[in-house]
This record gives sequence, structure tokens and C-alpha cells, in this order.
Amino acid sequence: MIKELGVMINCSQEAVRTIEGLKRLIGHVKLMGYTYVMLYTEDTYEIEDEPFFGYLRGRYSKTEIKEIVEYCQKIDIEVVPCIQTLGHLKTVLQFEAFSDVKNTEDTLLVGCEKTYELIEKMIRTCAECFLSKRINVGMDEAESLALGKYLKLHGQKNGFEVLLYHIKRVAEIAKKYGFEPFMWSDMLFKLARGYYYSLNDDMPLWVIEEFKKTGMNLIFWDYFEDEKLYDSMIKQHERFGAEIWFAGTACNWIGFATSNFHSLEKTRMAINSCEKAGITNFLQTLWGGTRCSDYAVLPTLFFTAEYARGNRDIQSIKQKFNELFEESWDDFMLFDMILPDSIKITDDITSGGFQYLVADPFLSKFDSTITNEGLEAEVYKKYAQKFKNAEMRSKKFKQIFAKHAAYAKVLSLRYNLGVKTRKAYKNKDLVSLKNIVVEFDNTIKAMQEFITIFKQVFFSEMKGHGYCVFDMRFGGVLARLQTCRARLVDYLNKNIERIEELETDVIDYYGNKEFEKRIPADCANFNSLVTVDRL
Repeated sequence: MIKELGVMINCSQEAVRTIEGLKRLIGHVKLMGYTYVMLYTEDTYEIEDEPFFGYLRGRYSKTEIKEIVEYCQKIDIEVVPCIQTLGHLKTVLQFEAFSDVKNTEDTLLVGCEKTYELIEKMIRTCAECFLSKRINVGMDEAESLALGKYLKLHGQKNGFEVLLYHIKRVAEIAKKYGFEPFMWSDMLFKLARGYYYSLNDDMPLWVIEEFKKTGMNLIFWDYFEDEKLYDSMIKQHERFGAEIWFAGTACNWIGFATSNFHSLEKTRMAINSCEKAGITNFLQTLWGGTRCSDYAVLPTLFFTAEYARGNRDIQSIKQKFNELFEESWDDFMLFDMILPDSIKITDDITSGGFQYLVADPFLSKFDSTITNEGLEAEVYKKYAQKFKNAEMRSKKFKQIFAKHAAYAKVLSLRYNLGVKTRKAYKNKDLVSLKNIVVEFDNTIKAMQEFITIFKQVFFSEMKGHGYCVFDMRFGGVLARLQTCRARLVDYLNKNIERIEELETDVIDYYGNKEFEKRIPADCANFNSLVTVDRL
């Protein structure tokens, strides 16, 4: 039986939540019956004598963290610090002040005493601000820990030895300040086999025995696999002799769509596996929050709480959701933005067409993936109306429905605009091109409306520091639409003889390979979506 149920809130990547916004979200978490929250902060918290730590990022002051902890204490919910002590520190390691402890662009230098002085400052700050005696020290996805500067200084070393040394040092610091430390477990398994998940237990015995001496505990995170794999991986974790937590996800971090339908199924299987293995701590991670609001995954969060308490009746869960929030479960499931099977080209994780929104109108590498010309655009047009209707019904979440209504509207206009433009240009169909100029006008107007509501929602939940990124992203998309429109007008007015960009033939994004067409692997990476060129 799951006894402890937590939510990890992303307070670092892309934006930092306002204190009031954080309190509001935690209040909803408490309402659903969760027992703790983790505040994921990479460098977005104040450290004494480290002015560049979280500089210009909207970091939380010690006073702000203490305010959140005090608020949570009043409503009987624990706040667990969740930091990074190895990788995922690119935003702070860019500063020359951290050159001594920088291994690669996002990873700390293992074995350097100044690294552990910095980590001690991190953990000391957590001890000063948090009441919890548990801490997540991160260490996930740090594949370069034995490369970069470390390799130059020490030569080629066994990756396990490097990682285990670091784990032991960080655990010692955490225990010095009264913490029980936990870490994401993936690096242990990646060093063993090059990847995380496997049905084969190939962990060297000596690694297990050395790990047991570190005093570290493990968080097994898995967002995509099935119950058979969960069962196997939990058994592999048990060999380490540490306390084990399981971390799943309420998926809202790929584009502008949630994957509630996916997360519900994976959560069901994960909790089943945890119960069989006697794991009593289940954590749901929220890695989104800006493009797609954390409130958009309320169905997954509520389902998790109910299922963990033994309620296995989905109709009962839906009814309780409707009663608790005075909102419609079905309305919130709209955020998944699932395309009909007849035109769906993705697997069971959705992006909501984000790559088509931001890609170049003349030079999109994704145009070849648009099938059944016009059908997808019609689907998004219907979504725009569905979100508008949900906005009218909603009592507490009108803004996020309005944002998605505006998003779906611009996507319905933008989705196959590039395909139609190139086709008309290639056919020298000047009448169609004149009509397409009007479509560009409509798309630009819809994009401006979307930016306006997106900005309103952002500033209602987040500190202002992170919005500059969206000004640059959406402003760039808007400027590109305007430039392409101007190029078409110049061509129609015979100011230019041809449009070189549209002379290019489109080739298949997947290289004509015979395999299931899925969402691009980089579908959450704006830089690689918007252009094939370097930004």
C-alpha cells in the first residue's frame, strides 16, 4: 500500500513560480491527498556568498523558501528539497565564477575539493530553509561525469569509481546536516549498460557492495515502460540495499499537449508494481508548467491519489474529480489534443503539434510528415471550439482553457500553411498564392492573440524572469511569418523573380525508412524545431 504520495514541482527549467502561484498549486496537491511536495531547483535558490547562483533567473530567496515551508507546515504537507549536485547545472556553470568546478557545460567536476565546498553550501542552505530531513540530491543524466576536464586531469577512469566516489562525498555532506539523502538512480544503470531500463540484471556485484557503503537511497524514475519492466527494475534496485522510491510523471512537458491518457495507464501499472514489491513512496513529477499548465494534468494527479488509496474504479474517480474541483474531467482530458487514428502519426505521447506551430513557414523539415492535407488543420479548428466551450463552463481555470483555445486556433491556420504555399508556388498558381497571403494575415493575427493570452497566463503563475525566452521564441515565429508573407507579396508584385526557399524540394523527414512514424525525438527542443540552421 502506498503510504507517502508526493508531487515534484518544476521550479527551475524555463521559469520560476511566484510564491503565490506555488502556494495555489500546493493547495490543490494537498486537496487531492498528497503528503509531500518536492521543489525542483537546479540553481534557482539563494546561496550565501554565491551571487551568480541563480543570477538573473528569479531564484528563490531564503525568505521565500521559508515562507513556502511555513505555509505547507500549516496545511500539514512536507516540503522536500530537490537539488542538483552533479549534472543539470548548465545555467550556472556558464559563469566564469564557477570555472574551477566546471567539468563540462552542465556537469560539476568530481574529485575537486571546491566542488564539495559548493555542494556543502547548497545543502547547508537547504538545512537552513527546509524542515524536512529528506533531500533529493539529483545526479541524473550526468553522462559526462568522467569526461571533459575530469578526463584531462585524471585520464580515463572507470565511470563507476568516479560516480561512487561522488555519491559517497555528497551523502556524507547531506548526513552532516541531518538529511537522509536520495538520488535519481539512472546513472548507476547507464554506466552498467549504456541505458537505463532493461529486463536483464547486469549490475556488477562490486558496484552494489560499494554503493551500500555510501549511505545513499534511490529514486527509480520511469515514465514510459510497462509493468513487466517495472517489476524487473524494482528487483534490480532492491539489490542495492537502499530505501527505494518510485517516480512517475504527469506528462505535460512535451509541447503544448498533456498526455493524461498515457500517464494514467503508466501510473496504474507503476503503482501495481510498487505494491507487489512493498514500495510505499510514490512520486509524480511535473516537468512542465509553462507551455502546458500543471493544472492541465489534474486528471493524472487525482487518479494517482485515488488509485494509490485503493480506488480502482475509473468512473468513481471521474465522478469524485468533478465533485472536488467542480470541473469536468472530460474537459481537462481535452489538453491531450489527440488526433484521430486516421491521421495520427505519433506514438502514445502527444506534443499538440508544437513542432508545426514554430517551424519555418518556408523551410520546415516537418512538412513531409503532414498527411491528408487539410484534415489535421480541421481537427485543430474543432479543438479551438472545444476549448472555448470548456472555458465557458470552467469556474476556476478559464485562463488555461482560453490559452489552449487560442493555441489551437493559430495551429489550425498554421499547420499546413507551408505545404499549401510550396504547392501553389511550384504550380505557379498565382490566384492561390494571393489567397495564401490572406491566410498569412489571419495566422499572424491569431498568433498575436495567442501570445497575448499566453503572456497573461504565464505572469499569473510565474516570475517574470523566464518570460524573455518566450518573447524571443514567439517573437521570432511571428517575425518569420511576417517575412515570409512579405516575400510572397514581393513575388506576386514581380519585385523578385523567384523565392529561393520555395524552390527546394521537400524530402521525407524519416528518410523513407519503414518504421512507425513517431513524434520527432527533439519535439521539446525549440532550437531544433524552428530551423535546421544554427541559432
